Amino acid sequence: MQRWRWAFFLGFLLAAGLAWGAEYGVVEAPSGLILRIWPARGHPKVTTLPHRTKALVILVSGQEETIDGLTGRWMLIEHQGRRGWGFGGFVRLTGEKVAHPDIDWKTWRNDRFGYSIAYPPALLSPTGDTPDGGGQTFRSGDGSVSLTVSAQPIPSGKTQTDLFFEAMDSCPGGKKGPIGDDFFCFTGSDERTGHYRKVALIEGMRYSFDFTCPKDRYYQYLPLAERMHLSFPNLPPKTPRPASDTLWTYAGQDGSVPPVSTDADLPTTFVLGPRTFHLWNMGALVIREEGRPDVQLQLPLPDDFCIDGFRVQLLGENLLFSLNLSTGTDGATRVILVDPSRPAVVWTAFLETFNFRTLRAAAGFLYVGGLGTVAKLRLSDGTFAWKHEDLYDRGSGSFNSFDEARQEGDHVVFICAPQPTKGGNPAVIRVDDATGRIVAKTPFRGQ
Repeated sequence: MQRWRWAFFLGFLLAAGLAWGAEYGVVEAPSGLILRIWPARGHPKVTTLPHRTKALVILVSGQEETIDGLTGRWMLIEHQGRRGWGFGGFVRLTGEKVAHPDIDWKTWRNDRFGYSIAYPPALLSPTGDTPDGGGQTFRSGDGSVSLTVSAQPIPSGKTQTDLFFEAMDSCPGGKKGPIGDDFFCFTGSDERTGHYRKVALIEGMRYSFDFTCPKDRYYQYLPLAERMHLSFPNLPPKTPRPASDTLWTYAGQDGSVPPVSTDADLPTTFVLGPRTFHLWNMGALVIREEGRPDVQLQLPLPDDFCIDGFRVQLLGENLLFSLNLSTGTDGATRVILVDPSRPAVVWTAFLETFNFRTLRAAAGFLYVGGLGTVAKLRLSDGTFAWKHEDLYDRGSGSFNSFDEARQEGDHVVFICAPQPTKGGNPAVIRVDDATGRIVAKTPFRGQ
């Protein structure tokens, strides 16, 4: 398991669970307690705490396990600047509660653009607004850790994919982190400094998050950066809207892709019609409806992927899940059709893309689009009638996402609308519906 993935997972746990507070525990295992980078046996060791060591327990996971005849839960433990997961069956909690910088948080709000971010005042303090009033820089007492947040209109002529590559190129190391429909993250480091960068693109605005810390303390602070990025930019909710001209309903207050909790006790919960859904990041799904038994399913995920975010749509009596997936370094999409009445997974389809949209359902087919990708899926079994990838035109920024798929005679026309600030004609890909042959490919013009 990659170390970055552990930090990514941990960041969600911190966001979900630290309100419970920290308390001390004592190691009771005669041979000591191994702390690991992931809450499971066999993963790389961080350190070993000797018998009778008193250490700080920051978080207790939700999943019980039995090891050497003892049943307990994995605990996130911190001692002498080292942090890792230890099996709680070998730890006795003392009940002594303590303050911890991960627990007591404040919120800073930008009045000009209406966004906000939560931060730990025990570690970071605001140092003053940026000159344009659009942002803020936070620093630790010794100046070694900093966070800068800002907001500004998206520059004219810049596409979402342009900004994606700009953010990647400007982040030392440039490793891809969590990605959603309207945000992307990168991690990396240079000789001295570790970086965590997030860019969110929402309604013509670019919201930037840039966290830095000493390189030798990068993995200590990365979970903190993960938690803070989840609360950024925290804009007021919008009114839900349907996708294209369908009757499908998106989960999430504004149709965006909500993050998924990875705490086993705290699934992501949402409501569609009479049903309440509980979704865990590893694909476990519970559907509840008054007067009916609970429906329990496991959504199939590829190896090493977990759910970053999701959309769920009503398709007749079935549910169509579009899942943003991540390994911590790679992103992808899985489309899953669920029949809640049986209950059963009807089919799954996997695409290596983001900016994903399910655009249109007609005559037993589903038309989808993503970054440089258009495809036609059979609703009967989720197989591709045809699929085209690597369509993105970096020079013009065309075909980075698609807003509509409409039928024009024998052709399906995929439309990539320009940003309102740019104007000009949309980018269009015209495909022969029956054969899948690309008839025409027209990039943005007049921008």
